[in-house]
Amino acid sequence: MPESVYTIPAMDCPTEEGEIRRALEGIAAVRRLSFDLPARTVAVEAGSESWPAVLGAIRSAGCSRRRPSSTWPSA
Repeated sequence: MPESVYTIPAMDCPTEEGEIRRALEGIAAVRRLSFDLPARTVAVEAGSESWPAVLGAIRSAGCSRRRPSSTWPSA
């Protein structure tokens, strides 16, 4: 399953992480979340069809994001 890493400049404390986590956990296709507060990034493992919902959830949590970088699991 593909993973995208989003840089979220406003995410600098556990409060923002919690808001984003709650928003993303509501998306059935999201399989895994990995937060890095010092780097202000969240890695989201989800089906590619869910990316619009993922971006919408990040926005609904009151955060903007920079363009994602994607990594694909090796076969």
